[in-house]
Amino acid sequence: MDMKSVGASDPGLETLAMAFNDLSSKSNQTQVAAAERFRRFMEKQSRKLTADKFERLASRLTGKIIDLVNVADVQGKIGGIMVIGMLTEQLAAREKMVVRIATCFHRIFQQSSEPSVLEMAARALGHLTRHGSGLCVEIVNDEVGNAFRWLESNKHADRRLAAVLLLREFAKNTPTLFNIHVQKFLKNIWVALSDRYEAVRFKARDALSACMEDIGKRKLRWRQQCHRGIYETARNGLQNVERVPRAHGSLLAIGQLLDKGKEFMSLQFKDATELVLRACGTKNQTVQQTIIALLPRLASLSPGHFAEMYLKTGIEFVIAAMKSQSNH
Repeated sequence: MDMKSVGASDPGLETLAMAFNDLSSKSNQTQVAAAERFRRFMEKQSRKLTADKFERLASRLTGKIIDLVNVADVQGKIGGIMVIGMLTEQLAAREKMVVRIATCFHRIFQQSSEPSVLEMAARALGHLTRHGSGLCVEIVNDEVGNAFRWLESNKHADRRLAAVLLLREFAKNTPTLFNIHVQKFLKNIWVALSDRYEAVRFKARDALSACMEDIGKRKLRWRQQCHRGIYETARNGLQNVERVPRAHGSLLAIGQLLDKGKEFMSLQFKDATELVLRACGTKNQTVQQTIIALLPRLASLSPGHFAEMYLKTGIEFVIAAMKSQSNH
């Protein structure tokens, strides 16, 4: 990296040039250290330079990082995104830079199939919109719209991971902006919860968890309506446990209800427990592990009734599942 083109004069520039090269290292520790050097350099320059000079420096340096993200291999992309993530608070107030970063990340979400790159880009964009200006409203709405389009059409099945990562991060970081999308989210998230790939289903669960965190802060009637809709859809998905992706996604959703809708689930104790236990006939190990994780959480809703009515069946299932998995 030619640091002269960045437009700063500082003894630390040579170190920064080395850090730029280290961003493409295969060592995560080396990448983190390099990104930290960028952060410290920018903090120092923000105190040292006038506002106009720092603006020009930040713009040029951000451009170099974006170029790296656009053209580099996976490791280079990760390193570049790492730097952007560390500089979020300094960059978020600069609208032109936010637009450039959002455009760069949008290209990643449209094209990349590398989970680690998508994960880091979604997190960085989420943090950027949390700290950003009014422009971020447009970015959030546009990317949420893209995520929904990817979930609604089978021809975009390869974009489902990107979709749920974006939705998770916006639900976590910009809940006020995301709130208007909750109903559509609760409809479309089932596409990802029923995806054939386990990784997509687990990330969809995380997105649902983030959304339910916000739902939990809303008025009782709205909460109950959302919880009821999630539960009924999960219930329908467990009618045929041989459809493994749908059954697994339904169990994951019930797990989120147990974590974030306990008051509602207390009223569904008997129905929910019997629903989960009916899925015990599955031979799929992932589904078995999910059921095992749900049983103590169901028991906590009504320990006495669970011990009296369901404990024996639950223990027998756990033992059988553990024997089955040990034989594979």
